[in-house]
Amino acid sequence: PENKIIVSGSPKYDSYSKIKKNKKNQKIMLVTLRPIITHMEGPRIELYEKYEKTLHKLIQISKNVENLQIIFKLHPQQNISNQIIINMIKENDRIKILQFEPIKELLSNCDLHVNIAPDNFDASTVILEAMIMGIPTLNIQLQKNEIEFEFMKAGAIKTINYDSDIKEAIFDLISHRGTEELINNSQNFLNKYMKNRGNAAKKLIDSIEDLMTRN
Repeated sequence: PENKIIVSGSPKYDSYSKIKKNKKNQKIMLVTLRPIITHMEGPRIELYEKYEKTLHKLIQISKNVENLQIIFKLHPQQNISNQIIINMIKENDRIKILQFEPIKELLSNCDLHVNIAPDNFDASTVILEAMIMGIPTLNIQLQKNEIEFEFMKAGAIKTINYDSDIKEAIFDLISHRGTEELINNSQNFLNKYMKNRGNAAKKLIDSIEDLMTRN
């Protein structure tokens, strides 16, 4: 019954909040790498090629933009595509490849979040986390079977295809062109999407206590 449903919100994100960034010369671009899922048709070579080209574009951009450090964050799940993705990236002093480090800590230290989406059927939770923390997100889609999620319609993140001008999009966001609008849109979206934002755990406990008292 509808009256038995407790809409508490998500206690997981009570500790997430918008952070205030200190101005610094060094900029950090955090790139989250979603794994490539093998479907019934088997390995999709063309998709791997798009992934590799996109990674190389991002690396080249980081080399050409002064004081921009790039950090690649693999998905924490064990997936065979993780090693393939690592092999696409040549690690050096300017490039870090991480996997199990806390995403909240990485987001709090970055200036720009870039998410690579091999398939567009679902959205990574790191996009939600970046929005909560007020980090501008660029979502790069490797396929053009776009499903327009509500946060995309709200203009809460910037979404482009793999063959778009990635350099221009990153430079705009690093230079704070359009970032204020993105962050304002994301906060407006979150206010509608999230219930009891920052207070979900207390709401859940209060609701349970109320049910126990009435029963």
